[in-house]
Amino acid sequence: MPDQATITRIHQAAILAEADKRLEAAPFARRVLANDPENLAALLWLGYTSPTQLESEEAIAKAYDLHPQHPAVLKAVEWYNNYFIDAPAKPAVPSNSTARITLETPEPESSSKKANVMHTPVGEAVPDAANFFMSQAGSMVIGSTVVLVANLATFLNYTVLHVIRWTPFGAPRIFFALVALGLALIAAAFLFYSVRDVLTPPVKAHGFINNRREIKRRVKSETGTSYDLYYELDFLDDEAAGPDKRPVRLTLTRAQFEASAQTNRAFVVYSRRLGQVKLYQPLRSVYH
Repeated sequence: MPDQATITRIHQAAILAEADKRLEAAPFARRVLANDPENLAALLWLGYTSPTQLESEEAIAKAYDLHPQHPAVLKAVEWYNNYFIDAPAKPAVPSNSTARITLETPEPESSSKKANVMHTPVGEAVPDAANFFMSQAGSMVIGSTVVLVANLATFLNYTVLHVIRWTPFGAPRIFFALVALGLALIAAAFLFYSVRDVLTPPVKAHGFINNRREIKRRVKSETGTSYDLYYELDFLDDEAAGPDKRPVRLTLTRAQFEASAQTNRAFVVYSRRLGQVKLYQPLRSVYH
């Protein structure tokens, strides 16, 4: 049985939600989940009251994974799918006519559940090399580091160390020192951004997709010229703020590209790589 503080917070979340004060209700559910991440009532109330679609989906999906046959969970899944398909002006919260959210631990139940009840994964993720040194990110980090070290060594040689005094074309040493310094600064900037992108966690977001395109690129080989097909679309994050918000370009597999034609919305997980986007998880339709 939950302690008194948990009961109080869940009751407060319920009262605020039913009074249409969703933004005030969600923090009470989050506080309960901070101490008890599998509290069913808190997960469902957070799903109903969260101001973001992603947090709402994750809360209800976790509740479904824990208790796939619980009536209140199934009602929450139905609410999620209906609300985010039809998008009414004001999302409804549970009322007395819906399956009741109880504070007690649910009775043991069958673990059977429908596959992909929240959304349907499509295809495989666009792959990046499993080996960091062979990946796009690893190549940027290693290449930038090599160029930075080489040019710093050249700069120090022509300004301080004077180990090698010879200069190409008889140009003054200060000229090559300045060129090396400039290249070192450029390499340092690339290294900074590539390391930052490696350390930045992937973006998880819901949003609109448009401008789907199939791109042919010419590839020359010993046997002749052929064409490789690439698939892209523009993704506009729901959380992107401001009137000048810009879409992100996503690269897809063929299966993902074909599935993206079924809806104008998607849930994606991607990681930025110096202005480009690598899709790490399958493109998923928000709607089942």
